[in-house]
Amino acid sequence: MLTKHTRRVALLVDTSTAWGRRLVHGVLTYTQMHGPWDLWLEPRGQGESLRLPKGWCGDGIIARVSTLAMAKELQQQAVPIVNVSGIRIPGIDFPRVFTDNDGFASLAVSHFVDRGIRNVAYIGIPSRAYSLDRQEAVARACTAADCNFEVYRPCRAANTSGAWERDRVSIGIWLKALPKPIGILAWGVRRGSDVIEEAVHHGILIPEEVAVLGDDDELLCEAVQPPMSGVIVACEQIGLQAGEMLENLMSGKRLARNEVALSPTGIAARASTDVLAVEDTDVAAAIRLIRNHASNPLTVKNVADSLAISRRSLERRFQDVLRRTIGEEITRVRLERAKLLLATTDMPVPAVAQASGYGSPEYLATIIKRDTGLTPRQYRKQARGR
Repeated sequence: MLTKHTRRVALLVDTSTAWGRRLVHGVLTYTQMHGPWDLWLEPRGQGESLRLPKGWCGDGIIARVSTLAMAKELQQQAVPIVNVSGIRIPGIDFPRVFTDNDGFASLAVSHFVDRGIRNVAYIGIPSRAYSLDRQEAVARACTAADCNFEVYRPCRAANTSGAWERDRVSIGIWLKALPKPIGILAWGVRRGSDVIEEAVHHGILIPEEVAVLGDDDELLCEAVQPPMSGVIVACEQIGLQAGEMLENLMSGKRLARNEVALSPTGIAARASTDVLAVEDTDVAAAIRLIRNHASNPLTVKNVADSLAISRRSLERRFQDVLRRTIGEEITRVRLERAKLLLATTDMPVPAVAQASGYGSPEYLATIIKRDTGLTPRQYRKQARGR
């Protein structure tokens, strides 16, 4: 009886972040379903060099290729390579699975708009091309949502002794000058933490004046005060797709697509964006009522009656503020809650339907299918990369 060859695969990703660990989990899920693979993985921090051990000989590599030097070094291995980095390196054409910047930006801007925030800013690392790519995506999303867009540009900070201090002082100056209320999307958890810490230092209220959103890393986001909301990137799915892509390459198959861009699965909302920047107090009350009671039977008439306001008046004012109807907001809140529960919990589908305001799992399945093209179970598997 012939035995299946065990592939020898190297994983070159940092393991100190939730992004890296979740991506590795996605690769492991693929190997459990389609392996066996003999994986080489060494713990690495975010800023550490990702290199193969001397003398390594294998069948394929999955790597976060972040520099031209790293790419050229990997090319010498003469084995299939799949890149899981969002960084585009000129002249390097490794097959790639990465986070879709436009999907990321659209989700983030919508998160602010849903809270009545029409001023949006982006803070990244101005010297890095990948940060500028996301900045451009946020600018496009703001244009589509008719939001005012601001971007962080370092200023010359006097009386500072080092780069870190100059950066922090520069952020503080920028924060004080921004129009408010404003939502700030940060590149990564660390940048978001910088914003929150400087805002607190200068007495700027979080989230009332400045709402902050970064990437989701539960441990690091919870360590900030106030805790920071984060965009949930489809890390497991990236790992799963990278595994499938690499297996096809190692088997000599032609790839259907050389690049796969995956949108985030949702937002983990925490205190840093827990705000309603809506001047119309009746509309703000209606939004709160919908969010607090979306799991119950709720109609537009229920909302208007609860606030003792005529339905026509509330509908008009609601449309002026959020640019959608009350009914559309009820539908949106229920759908987003259902998708978040499917992506982040193990609740049975009937329980998800009940918790998100749908009368039955069959009705939930119809809504999820209409929105995503998938059944609830398929959506859950895709969101988790399983």
